[in-house]
Amino acid sequence: MNVRKRLTHVLIILVQINLEGVNAVAKDETLVAGATGCEVTKASIDRVKLSYIFKKSDYFIMARVAFCSEFGKKVSKGIGIWQLTAENLKAAQGKMGGGIEDQIKKILCIDFKNAKAEDLKKPLYSAVCAALLIEGAQEQVPFRSEEEEQRKFWQSVTSHDLGKKFQESCEAFKNKDKRTDCLKCDEQPTDLIFVVDNSGSIADKLAFNRVSLLFPFLFS
Repeated sequence: MNVRKRLTHVLIILVQINLEGVNAVAKDETLVAGATGCEVTKASIDRVKLSYIFKKSDYFIMARVAFCSEFGKKVSKGIGIWQLTAENLKAAQGKMGGGIEDQIKKILCIDFKNAKAEDLKKPLYSAVCAALLIEGAQEQVPFRSEEEEQRKFWQSVTSHDLGKKFQESCEAFKNKDKRTDCLKCDEQPTDLIFVVDNSGSIADKLAFNRVSLLFPFLFS
């Protein structure tokens, strides 16, 4: 065996060891029954939204409903972060037409069609259930500023009236002095990437040079 092959084998072994270590440490909390808290809730919402399976904008209602539990824990008779019931699950599963079932399987890697009520304890299942109920509603979600209308909308699609808890959740997002660390969504670090193409098929070199003049202002 020559030196190159030996080095290749050593590299493969190191990569395997590294991946095993990552798998041992990394755990998808959105699929852990009973997992809760700020980061898990945000991760579940992000996975649902970034899947691009659901076309309706939720106008922040999923976050508001989820964080109602910050101000009273149990706010309905439901299960999981979005406190949904077996009836809600059945209704959501009935709204999986148009290829949504296959998309959920392929993109989110869960078999939601055969989910049971106990699965709603897993944050991602609860989030998907909420998103399906929103998607399947005849009316659009009220705008973010229409807080009372959003509460009524959630009640109409889930049969749960969150009452004052929903209003408290809305107020917490607006009032920075009363926010918990969990609700400081606008203060989270963000990775921002600019991709600039200087290909002549898009524009001439002069146009690229003009765009380049903006860089010092963006990063200063």
